Amino acid sequence: MKKITSYSTLFVLLLPAAALGGQSLFYRTSPYPFKLTDVRFERSWLSTVNVSVMGGSTKKGYQSSSAIGNTDADGKEHNKTNVLNIYGWQNMQFLGANIVGNPGTNIYNANLAQLAQLPTNGNFGYVEGTGKFNYIEGDIYLAQNLTKGFFLDMNIPIVKLDIKDVNFVDQSPSTGFPNVNDASWQFLLNPANFAATLAVYGLTPGDYSHSGVGDIVINGGWTMNKEDVCDSIDFLDVTLKVGVNVPSGFKQNTDYVASIAAGYNKHVGIPVSFNAALGFFEWVTLGAHVGGTFFVNKTQTLRMQTSTAQNGWIKLGLGEAKSDMGNIFEAGAYIKADHVMKGFSLGFGYLFGRQSKTTLTPVDLVKFPSAVVNNDSMLAGWNSHAISVQADYDFAKEGRRFNPNIGIFYSQPVAGKRIFRTMTGGGYAGVNVAWDF
Repeated sequence: MKKITSYSTLFVLLLPAAALGGQSLFYRTSPYPFKLTDVRFERSWLSTVNVSVMGGSTKKGYQSSSAIGNTDADGKEHNKTNVLNIYGWQNMQFLGANIVGNPGTNIYNANLAQLAQLPTNGNFGYVEGTGKFNYIEGDIYLAQNLTKGFFLDMNIPIVKLDIKDVNFVDQSPSTGFPNVNDASWQFLLNPANFAATLAVYGLTPGDYSHSGVGDIVINGGWTMNKEDVCDSIDFLDVTLKVGVNVPSGFKQNTDYVASIAAGYNKHVGIPVSFNAALGFFEWVTLGAHVGGTFFVNKTQTLRMQTSTAQNGWIKLGLGEAKSDMGNIFEAGAYIKADHVMKGFSLGFGYLFGRQSKTTLTPVDLVKFPSAVVNNDSMLAGWNSHAISVQADYDFAKEGRRFNPNIGIFYSQPVAGKRIFRTMTGGGYAGVNVAWDF
């Protein structure tokens, strides 16, 4: 399609990954595959401004096969669960193990000490977390082409996160010893006592909401475009990008049980990506993406386990540790019907994302032994398989300085481990400004 490839050469297609929320995070889907690899930065001095808005909501998530409580009553394994149960059931029998203060100082410490001294009995002391996750994100994307295929781009996200209807459902047995009727267990489950117990350690249970700027991403890159490669290939695009993930987003609040960071919890990241796209038959585009983000170690105040028997979101231990955040790898592919009706395009894509295990090195190894701390299932990393669909309309015309573009998209995970199954939808609008004809 000579007319379309001519437009593609003249005007960058608006929406690179960053403009659609390019950070891979366990709690939401990145609608990566489209406009990720078919972006063409070869037009010298072209400027791009794009604004996108997206949001999602879910009560569901995926847990691993090793998660505590991942079997039905008949013993059949399942990996779909509530968002607050993606790491398995929370163990609260040993909530105070190796961290509880002098039991004589207050009734709440005394009760935690009493629970930890009881023998184990099946699911005694376990609760299943339940809640609902919502998020809204707006992204401002700016790109400036230089010469000879070099370019700079930046994405500024503004994020609002909510976890609501937080609750914990008792899974303790009704028979044996101890059981659901144990006095110390019932004391802890009382909502007022539970809140007071956590307050002793500076923790607040219940819903959580926060909004602010997320992690800003700045990239530099180079692209190559070849038109009419051969009789069957209309064009070939290859783009390399490397940048920095600025830790500008709000971090996880250690005073709240259900707190989530807006980005990578104040870690500096180095994102690297390779993107390629091929055009066939004058209207079909196939694209692929491979990339990753590599993180710099950071010492920070964190909630950490004090016993290998503990599991889940609630941790009473608070201390300094060097965090070696697991690196992220991602790969995706898409197929797009490109400009099938004037400027209208429609595409379908797939993205795989994976984060490796995070390792902590506590400052106080007596209070927080490394082997105990790093046994935490919340440090085990995650993986996600997601699909996306997108429709857009490109108003670009050859010889015109200002060229707008609009679109809508939808994306969601279809499988994974330790992730939220967040269904994400949104739209975007932007303009390319050609300074050099």
